[in-house]
Amino acid sequence: MSDSSVDRSVKDQEMVYLTYVEDGKPVKQFVDIVSLEHAHSQGILDATLVGLRNVGLTEQDLKSRMVGFGCDGASVMMGIHNGVAAKLKQMCPSIVPIWCVAHRLELSALDSITSVPLLAELQETLNGVYKHYSHSAKASRELHALGKVMGITVFCAVII
Repeated sequence: MSDSSVDRSVKDQEMVYLTYVEDGKPVKQFVDIVSLEHAHSQGILDATLVGLRNVGLTEQDLKSRMVGFGCDGASVMMGIHNGVAAKLKQMCPSIVPIWCVAHRLELSALDSITSVPLLAELQETLNGVYKHYSHSAKASRELHALGKVMGITVFCAVII
């Protein structure tokens, strides 16, 4: 499984995970976070392969043992001709690309929100509240102080 994220320094990172079977039970293992030199499909594939090599997997291991590849549904990942999954399928013809259910759910939720005006307004309000508190150290401290007075725990990062 592979997924991209942007870190605080605004650099693209590729997170790589493995799921394998050991003693008849599935095991999930975090492999690596690899900085992307390029965010196109070849750059993502290269970063993913670096992560897999870092745990001792060779290209031959992948060809003989890799059965699936899970990712979000972005065209850079799932594109039929030039996506990461297509490139992996050229290396390992037997793999099955899998569009992550959580990413599909997120897209369907976003589609629902945009089609219902009240939900779109709620999302805009929540995004504004989040932005206000996450981008202001003073506002964040005040929110935590208010939570303390009210006897509730505020679940957001404190910017110091």
